[in-house]
This record gives sequence, C-alpha cells and structure tokens, in this order.
Amino acid sequence: MAAEFVGGAIVNSIIQVLVDKLASTEMMDYFRTKLDGNLLMKLNNSLISINAVVEYAEQQQIRRSTVRTWICNVKDAIMDAEDVLDEIYIQNLKSKLPFTSYHKNVQSKLQDIAANLELLVNMKNTLSLNDKTAADGSTLCSPIIPTNLPREPFIYGRDNEKELISDWLKFKNDKLSVISLVAMGGMGKTTLAQHLFNDPSIQENFDVLAWVHVSGEFNALQIMRDTLAEISGSYLNDTNFTLVQRKVANELNGKKFFIVLDNMWNDNEVELKDLKIPFQCGAEGSKILVTTRKSEVASGMESDHTHLLQKLEEEHAWDLFSKHAFKNLESSRITIGPGVFELIAEDVMRKCNGLPLALEAIGRLLSVHSSFKDWSEISKSGIWNLPGETRIVPALMLSYQKLPYDLKRCFGYCALFPKGYLFDKDDLILLWTAENFLPGQKKGENFLPGQKKGESYFNHLLSISFFQPSEKYKNYFIMHDLFHDLAETVFGDFCLTLGAERGKNISGITRHFSFVCDKIGSSKGFETLYTDNKLWTFIPLSMNSYQHRWLSPLTSLELPKLFLKCKLLRVLSLCGYMDMVELPDTVRNLIHLRHLDLSRTGIRNLPDSLCSLLYLQTLKVKDCEYLEELPVNLHKLVKLSYLDFSGTKVTRMPIQMDRLQNLQVLSSFYVDKGSESNVKQLGDLTLHGDLSIFELQNITNPSDAALADMKSKSHLLKLNLRWNATSTSSKNEREVLENLKPSIHLTTLSIEKYGGTFFPSWFGDNSLISLVSLELSNCKHCMMLPSLGTMSSLKHLRITGLSGIVEIRTEFYRDVSCSSPSVPFPSLETLIFKDMDGWKDWESEAVEVEGVFPRLRKLYIVRCPSLKGKMPKSLECLVNLKICDCKQLVDSVPSSPKISELRLINCGELEFNYCSPSLKFLEIRGCCLGGSSVHLIGSALSECGTNIKVLKIEDCPTVQIPLAGHYNFLVKLVISGGCDSLTTFPLKLFPNLDTLDVYKCINFEMISQENEHLKLTSLLIEECPKFASFPNGGLSAPRLQQFYLSKLEELKSLPECMHILLPSLYKLSINDCPQLVSFSARGLPSSIKSLLLIKCSNLLINSLKWAFPANTSLCYMYIQETDVESFPNQGLIPLSLTTLNITGCQNLKQLDYKGLDHLPSLSSLTLKNCPNIKRLPKEGLPRSISTLQISGNCPFLLERCKKPYGKDCERIAHIQCIMIDDPERDQQS
Repeated sequence: MAAEFVGGAIVNSIIQVLVDKLASTEMMDYFRTKLDGNLLMKLNNSLISINAVVEYAEQQQIRRSTVRTWICNVKDAIMDAEDVLDEIYIQNLKSKLPFTSYHKNVQSKLQDIAANLELLVNMKNTLSLNDKTAADGSTLCSPIIPTNLPREPFIYGRDNEKELISDWLKFKNDKLSVISLVAMGGMGKTTLAQHLFNDPSIQENFDVLAWVHVSGEFNALQIMRDTLAEISGSYLNDTNFTLVQRKVANELNGKKFFIVLDNMWNDNEVELKDLKIPFQCGAEGSKILVTTRKSEVASGMESDHTHLLQKLEEEHAWDLFSKHAFKNLESSRITIGPGVFELIAEDVMRKCNGLPLALEAIGRLLSVHSSFKDWSEISKSGIWNLPGETRIVPALMLSYQKLPYDLKRCFGYCALFPKGYLFDKDDLILLWTAENFLPGQKKGENFLPGQKKGESYFNHLLSISFFQPSEKYKNYFIMHDLFHDLAETVFGDFCLTLGAERGKNISGITRHFSFVCDKIGSSKGFETLYTDNKLWTFIPLSMNSYQHRWLSPLTSLELPKLFLKCKLLRVLSLCGYMDMVELPDTVRNLIHLRHLDLSRTGIRNLPDSLCSLLYLQTLKVKDCEYLEELPVNLHKLVKLSYLDFSGTKVTRMPIQMDRLQNLQVLSSFYVDKGSESNVKQLGDLTLHGDLSIFELQNITNPSDAALADMKSKSHLLKLNLRWNATSTSSKNEREVLENLKPSIHLTTLSIEKYGGTFFPSWFGDNSLISLVSLELSNCKHCMMLPSLGTMSSLKHLRITGLSGIVEIRTEFYRDVSCSSPSVPFPSLETLIFKDMDGWKDWESEAVEVEGVFPRLRKLYIVRCPSLKGKMPKSLECLVNLKICDCKQLVDSVPSSPKISELRLINCGELEFNYCSPSLKFLEIRGCCLGGSSVHLIGSALSECGTNIKVLKIEDCPTVQIPLAGHYNFLVKLVISGGCDSLTTFPLKLFPNLDTLDVYKCINFEMISQENEHLKLTSLLIEECPKFASFPNGGLSAPRLQQFYLSKLEELKSLPECMHILLPSLYKLSINDCPQLVSFSARGLPSSIKSLLLIKCSNLLINSLKWAFPANTSLCYMYIQETDVESFPNQGLIPLSLTTLNITGCQNLKQLDYKGLDHLPSLSSLTLKNCPNIKRLPKEGLPRSISTLQISGNCPFLLERCKKPYGKDCERIAHIQCIMIDDPERDQQS
C-alpha cells in the first residue's frame, strides 16, 4: 500500500495557513493597492470550498484513483500558492516597493493558481466529493499529549519462543550456526531479537556481540562496514569489499560471537553465501540470528534453525492491547458503565488479527481518544475493510487518520528519512519549524511557542509508537519500517530520498529532497536539480555516523547553479560537505530560506549576501574549524532565532547583536574590550538552551554585566562563564560574577578561570535551586569554597584547579548562619576534586556532619598533593572511589557496603580495613599501604572472592598475591612493577582469567600450567628481566587471541607447538627480545592475522621464511627498528599479506622488488622514518598496491615522490591513494 495515497489532512493544514495569510492586514493591503482585489476573494473562496471536502476525499482515495489524483493536484496547487504568498511577505519584510513589473508578475502567477484551484473546485463536484465528514463518522480531536512511555520491559506471548531460541543460541555447536526468525512485518521479530540479544544469560556465552540493521536494499559492503563498526568501534569508509571483509574476519577470528542481522530482505543464495564468508572465522559455537519477512532468506543463509513467528494468541493479544488501551479510561468507564468499553475493545483487538505492532498502535490510540464516541468510531471505521492479506496497514492508517491535521503533516515529512535512519529529536523539530508545519507560527511570533508545539507533537508521535527511541543513542529515534511505509503513503511523490530503496527521480511536484551521502558516488540522480524545480528541502543524510563528513557529487561550480534553480528552498543543509570552502554569493537568491546548516564544512568565511535572507531562522556553522568570523551585517537577519558557531575559530561578535530580537538559541558570546561586543547586548535577548560567554576579563565596568540581565533568562538551562586571563582587580572580577547571577531555572553551570578570591553571595542563598551540575575550574585565586551543600537539586559537582583552597570547612556544607541546617548535599551523586595543589585539610568537624552526602555514588580525589586528611569515614551509597596522586594523604579509605570500583593510585599511607562483597574492580598503584592493609590483596581475594573481577597491582613491591586456593572469580589481572616475590605464575589457580598482563616484575621467571586453560584470550609479558620460559610442551590456551612479548632479556624461544595449542591466536607482537633468534618451522598458527616485530634480530626476521603454514591468514605486518639493509627478501612473507608497515629502520637501504611483487594481495604500503632508502625499486611498486604512505624522516623518498616532478612519480602513478607527509613542509605551513 506504500506510496499510494496522498495525505488529505496535509492539504487541510496548508489551506489553513494560506487562509490565515490571506486574512492578514499586510496581505489584504497588498491585494487592495497592488493587485486585483477580486483575486483575493477568488483564492479565499476556492480554498474554503476545497477544504470542506478534503477530509472526505482522503477516505475515498483509498479505493478511487481519480480522487487520489485530485488530492495530489490540489496539494501541488496550494503549495504553489504558499510560495507566492511567502514571496509577497518577504518583499514587505524588506520594506521595499518593487517595480510595477514585479506586481504584474505576481498577479499573473496568482491568476494561474486561482484558475487551477477553480478547476479543481469544479472537479470535486464531478467526483461527487460533497461537503461532509468522513464516511465512518470519525472526527479529529485535539491532541492530548501524554508523557513519554518507556520501551516494553518484557514481551507478550513469546515466552516459549524466547526459551526455544535461547536454547539454540546457548547450544555448543562445533561450527557457525545460523538461526532465522521469519514473519510478516509488525509481528515482533525485531522485538524478540532485542530481548534475546540483551539477555545476560545469553550474552555471557559469547566474546563478541553485534547488532546490525540491514536496509531493504541489500548492500553486502554496507553490511560488512556496519558489522566492523559494531565489533571494533570504528567505521571503515572503504569501497574495497574484499578488504572490509578481511578486516571483519580478522576481528572475529577465534572469537565466539553472537551477531544479529536484523531485517534481511535479499534472498539471492550466492550473495548470501558470500556474506557469510568472514563469519566462518569465529570460534566454535558462534551464532548469527537473522530476522526476515522471507523464508527464502532463511534458506539462502543455510539456517540451522528457522522459526516461523506466529500471530499472538487471543489471550496474549488482549494482554498487550489492554495494557495500552485502558490507561486513561477510568472516568469514562464510570460514566458509561462497566463492560461497555471492554466489548468495543474486544472487537478492535480481534480486527488487529494478532499483530503486535497493530495491537500496540491501536491500543495507544484508544488511550488518547478515551471517550465512548471515539472508541465507537474507531471500531466502526471503514478503514478496517481495506483490501489486502494483512490488517497491519489498516490498523496503522487508522492511527494516522486520528491525528490532528498539523501532526499528520509533521509525521508525513519523516518519509524524507530512509528506512532504518536514526534521527535527532531536536533537529527534526527545527526542520518542522523551518517548514512552517507547526501551528501558531505567524508573523511576529517567537521561536519558543513553535518549539514547544514541536516538542508536544514529537512526544505524541512517540507515545503512540509512530517513533521509537534508539537503544544506543540518547535523543535519537527511529521509525518501524511499516510506519515508514505509512509516511511514504501520505507524502507520495512530494518527498524523495536519493540512495534509499525507492528508485525515483525528482518530479515536478517534489518538494522535499534528501540523499544518503554514504551511497552516492556520482552525480547521477542530481541532474534534475539544475532545472527549474519546486524544492523546499535539500538535506544530506548518513546511515553510519552522526558526525558525518562527505565528498559531494556536486562540484564547487555547481553549487551556484543549484542556488539559481532551487529558489524556493526553505531548508538547505550541506552539513559535512568537506569540499566546500566558501558559500557562493548566489545564496542571496534563496529568499525563502529559513534553515541553513553548514556544520563540519571547510568554509573560511560567510558572504555578506547571506544577510539578505530576511526569512532565515536557523544558522548552523558548528565545527567549521576554518571559519574565523561571522558576517558584519548579521544583525540584518531579523528573523534569526538559532545561531550555533561552536567549534569554530570565531572569537569576535558581529556588531549590534542586540538587534536580533528573535534570537533565542546562541551557542557562544565573546566579550570585547570595546563597546561593539559588550556583554550588556545580551540583556535584550530572550535566550534558551545553552550559552557560553567567553573573555569575561574584558568587562571593565561590572554594571555592564548587570545589564546582561542573566537572572531573567528563565529558559536558559546551561551556562558556561569563562575568563581567559588573570584580572588585576579581584574585586572587579567578583562584582562581574555577582552581576551575572543566573535565573533560578538554570540546571548546569560552569565557571572557568574566574580571578576573584571569593565566590558571589548568590551561591549560597538558594538562588540555584534547580542546579543539577556545577563545575568550578582553574579559579586559582579563590580562597574559600561557597556553601554548595545547600543546593538541594545538585547531583554533579566538579572542582578542579582551585589551587588557592587550603581547607574545606563547615561553610562548604551549609550556611553557618542558619539555625536549623538541613542535610548537606541531599542529592549529590558525583563529587570530583582534581588538581587542588594547596588543599591540605578536609576539616574533621565538617566531614563528620551527620547525614552528609546521603546519595553520593562517585568520589574522585585526583592530584591533590598536599592533602593529608580527613575524608568521610562512611558513605553508604558510594559505588566508585578513586584516590590518585595524593601522596601525603594519611587516612582511612571511606567505607561503603555498595562499593563496586576502587582505585588507589600513588596516594600515601592509606588504611583499608574492610572488604565489601560488592567490590568488582580493584586497582592499587604506588601505594604504601599502612597497618593492617599490608595483607590487603590476600584479604580482598578471600573475602570478596565471589565477586571481584578485575585486579590491578602497579608499583607496589611489598604487595603479595597469595598463590594458594583457586581464584575462579578473577577475569582480568594486571601486575606492574610490584609483587617482587612472584617468580612463577600458576595458571591453574586462575581458571577463568581472560586477560593477564605482567609488567616490570623483577623476579618473574616462568608461567606454569598443568591443564588446558579455556578462558585466556590476551597475554602480555613486558620488562621482566628474568622471564625465560613457558610451560614444558607449550602454552595450551585454545582461546588466546592476542600475545605480546616485550623487552624480555632472557627469553630464548616462543612456546612450543603454537600451531596446535594456540589455534585462535590472531595477533602476535615481539619487541626487543634479543635472545629470540628463530621461529620454529611452521610453528606459527594459521589463524594469525597481525604480526608486529620491533627491534628484532636479523636471524628472527630471516626465519619468517619457514614460520608460516601454507594456509596462513596473515594480512598485516609491522616492522620497526630492525637492522636489515634490504627488505623483504623473496619468499620471506606469505602471499596472504595485504598491509605492510616499515617504520624506523635506519639501516634499510632498499626495498626488494621481487619480494614485494611476490605478494599478490598487498594493497597498502607504509614507509616511515627510513632515512637511507634513496629510491623506490627501478621496477616501481607492484600493481596490487592501492595505498602508499611515506612520512617522517625519509628525505630521499619524499623528494623523489613529490608531485609533479619527483623522479619516482611515474613509478607510483598507478596507485590510487598516495599520502606524502613532509614534516619540514608541515612545519613551514
């Protein structure tokens, strides 16, 4: 059904806007004085006549294609009218009287539109579209905006299926296993998969977890990229499918993984088998869970188990439906009588046909429309009788029909986003505002009412499941595919996304255009942009990154052309366009423009012609790192309400900022010493959201700060006040800060480099009752902390760099003048003291205040070298404690029954006399533990043994780990520069150890082992001068993946039988082990992908020739500071290598062409700090190389490869990507 219907309610919304505009005084005067007055009446009458039948027509179009065409033509015509009326209003805004020819042109356009509308009015009679409400008697109610609802904590009617699939996932296969969930859309496949994916009992069985959303348009490269991003945390923007596939294989090699491929559509068996190739590298028992609507996909993926998800049984359908439907119904049930609503609900529930998405959507709809009349109308709606095999579209269409007019328009606009796209809530509301979708946005109205209405609309769509929150990213949301289909249904050809699934071109009625920049590699599809069009919207989107940058298929010469042809644009985003270094002057043609986003582009300046865009509301230039100034005439943008230039080099404000009376969101304000950028200019602005004020040292007259009137800015929630130099007058600084007193509604405050000796009085007089987060940093002259404990809402407090503070006294906790003090810091959860050089005492009396910090969960005391004591003795809610670089501290560690993470780092003689069973992470570094704490580690391991997971001991030579018993609980152990008594590490005592790092243990000699270790995945041994051997017969660790050996003077050989006993090893690093001179024949495991050899002997390097088995997987090799003159010799490196990095080889004189040419898969070569390589091989470099990087101290190569005249340029001309990093040139630039 998707993309078949045009939203008639959207027509209602636009008509209402036009009628309001035509009724305005300015427009009536214009028609009376400049145009034919009868034209106004004709337009108004036609609009009213059409509006009377649109709602009925919207119902009829479902079955009548002629009505559908009529609505489409009506929408196009009224949008044309809106464009012309906007243009008239803009000319009036300019206070200019255009030439007579202009008025004639306008009248001609409006006459054509009026004639078209009159024709459409006549057609409505031919189509029998009469003035009546919808056939089913439905009415449109005002929106009731409920609160946001959380995601479902459990799943209805799927317990047995969840248990079955959970058993499949936990079953220990000897190979990769694929499980497929198959069902129609809206059946709950993804929801069930999410519950399985987030089940801790399932997660604990796997090393790697990844969730990959697969778009409807199958793209194997994109799936590999997304998978790599999920498992490695970094996105690879490479178009080489084989390379990306290999990197995925490298990451998964030897690891037991659980990957969900959600929403698979492609059923091509060959492509699906190719897709599975890199997943075969995982450890035994790895699982892939596929969700799909097509059983052919399950077959193509060679699924071991396929489960067909059925519709919910009636009992479970009722549970899900009633949970939402009866939420707001109590008063109506009492009035109508018991049982009546239940009968209607049962009828509606059965019509949803057991489909969870429909049940939830209709249930939430009924909870909003809670009258008996509403319920009856929904039950009897003719939409339930739509043709088709499923009720899912009728159910969602009915939810859509019940939305208010304007909300329908906002929802339909989201068809601009491709399926699976995560959109930011605030950005979407800004777009709705710019498109004039929010009611009440009339001439002279502020930005805020529109913002509030947008918030309400968004929350309403969220509450009825049209939007769903992202589980990963705060403030990001997504639409279910079926709701996306619905959005396409109501917006039709008026909205186009290039690079998404729909293969459409821009048509004569397309108003909103977006493109997926990740998928656009050429200008194909953009050609029609350069013909006259009616576009209102131009937006690039990224499916992979929310800080994306892209190289456009548009050239810099085509942007001016774009601006000439797209004169009706209201929203223009070039966000992330790296090629863009300037905004063309032809931007002045975009007189309708309301929203301009140039964030993360390369622009250096903004043309003054930008200031002629009198309709512009939003200007974003965030993170434009080369932008140094804003236009001088910015004040002419009288409609500007949102300005964000954070992350730029701008440090001066344009003149007359106070004339921007509509400005409500301002990222930053820089105070100048002169009068042009005086802080008092902020006084006339009604600001909202976040604001940073910089260079406050330039305020010479404190009364100017008072005129900024910060205390009246009740909508300002976050404020950063920053000085940048030490003032000569502490009194002046204090008076300035006193006069910058914020409103009581402020939630976040940061004060940096304030030069006063005391903080102002408003810190302790209940003026900051809403403050949640406070940071005081580098206020070096401050001598006393204010009374912060009286702030009842404060949750997060960070105090850093206040080197003038010597004592923390009672005043910090409470107002000493108060006769009946309340509990200090009643809400505080995080407290951080950092870089407090002068702080000596945490006053005993103050610390022991009864009930202090009742909710404190996190306490950090970092780099306070003079602190001696005393800390609080007991903090009942403390979970995370870190004390670092406090070497004079002699005290007891605060006790807490809930402590989970404890870090004691270079912190003097601390007493630690308790062990909490909740402790999971313990780090001790450089501490001289006093008293009974000498046996800290032993008691910690014995008393906390069932819970502690991570133990780090660094630079504590007297600390001992009792090597008795079994430490089954430990998962990670790091010993560095301590434990002098450790000579042998017995692996058998640590059966669940995943990571073992041993550094600088002067007496450590060997690892012992009696049985196979089944958990160890990472082993590092570094700077242990006596370490010489591994267990006899070899180190048996079948899951070991990473193995690091560094600076081991006595080590003479690697573990025996590595190729058998270490089958999962994929990374091996050897650094400066002088007696290690040979790899054993075929001794390295075939699984190794990455090999790093640093300061290794020539003998060890030459033994590579026989080190690898024939089926090796090696793809990356790093060679550093080896004493070779020629590299690599022919046959030295295996054929599988794709990347070679040679760094710091001072004696290397030449690259061996035969050795390189012998590597058919080699695609990337890096040469760094190799000063004696005088030239590339005379034969050049192999044709397989696509990336070459030369950097650092390589003077001969840098000269010979420098374009365009370098002597070796021809030898590397075939290489696609060449990066020449000349340090001398960089230094000069």
